Amino acid sequence: MRKGSATRFKRNCWLHGEIMPRVTIRLRYTGAVPGTVNLNQRAWNRVVRDCWMKVGKMWHKHMAQKHFTKAGAREYEYTPRKGEESGVSSKAFWRSYTGRKKKAKGHTLPLVWSGETRSRARTARIEAYATRRKSGVRISLNLPALNRLSRKSNINMREEMTTVSARESQVLIRYLNKLIDRRLKAIRRTATTVIK
Repeated sequence: MRKGSATRFKRNCWLHGEIMPRVTIRLRYTGAVPGTVNLNQRAWNRVVRDCWMKVGKMWHKHMAQKHFTKAGAREYEYTPRKGEESGVSSKAFWRSYTGRKKKAKGHTLPLVWSGETRSRARTARIEAYATRRKSGVRISLNLPALNRLSRKSNINMREEMTTVSARESQVLIRYLNKLIDRRLKAIRRTATTVIK
């Protein structure tokens, strides 16, 4: 049935001012799936597309908001901002980006200034696709503030937002495999035979 599952991750894709995290997980199936004699390509694509849709919803519900936390900044290895290394009591801290944000907004959360980006990240357009050659899910988050690049630093907030950690990728792979296995078992159980 399943020969193996190799993974390959694309960091991000930008189109029309939207951030579109793209996680690509390759599954290689060879031969007929046991117990599903009548499973044609269209039915298989429907199974895979439905499973990818659930994976996309899982990422958006459980993993996207983690990017706006300090724990997420450590896990995804964000570029350190100015002032994060120095102590809060020093004069250099209050002149830095982190100090100005602490004074103006009362927090030092990553990728958050006013909170608008974090609240906009709660809505997403999730599109799953499946063809004979490829399948996946595209998650579009309308976060234009993260597309800004500074000439003075090498911080890429769009790339930081679309990063998927190794631990998360393994969780997503296991979840996708579990969903596909469940769907195939359900198809096997619901197969009907005509008795003459």
